[in-house]
Amino acid sequence: MCIRDRFNTSFQTEDYKQYWRNKFEEFKEKVFPMLNLLQKFWSQQIFETFLENPRNFQFTPVLTHGDFDMSNILVDPKKSKITGIVDFEQCCVWDPAADLLFYEQPIFQDTIISAYAYSDSVSLFERMKFLYCRTWLEYVLFGLQHHKQNMVKYGLMRLEKLRRKFPCFS
Repeated sequence: MCIRDRFNTSFQTEDYKQYWRNKFEEFKEKVFPMLNLLQKFWSQQIFETFLENPRNFQFTPVLTHGDFDMSNILVDPKKSKITGIVDFEQCCVWDPAADLLFYEQPIFQDTIISAYAYSDSVSLFERMKFLYCRTWLEYVLFGLQHHKQNMVKYGLMRLEKLRRKFPCFS
């Protein structure tokens, strides 16, 4: 079940903003106790920077894949052509930036974005960065909720790596 189902029928940007406010409060309560001081400050900056910028909530929601990454793209290696996309179980109406989180494959990301129709490229990139960076807080939270210590450990390691990659979020 898609965590974003509540938005599928009538997506409202104020609901979207409130969703992220609620997630931030949940992370502060459940994940922040696991973080060191620098990680807490960085994570707080991610959310505050995102939530305070009204441009981050001025986009047209679209049908998103919900799990669009290299593992769900089928490629014909002989022709170097995409032959299909799989795994649509999290497909829903959402922020188009959510399907463009390829920071670990910059050439692929640039290729996808160059073919992508969007209205505000600055806002799109900021939303992409926010959604990418907060992913590891979600990973830690899921690990805590499901008693999966390896997920918690991995999520914390990835969070630290991103904190170093994006030392000043704003």
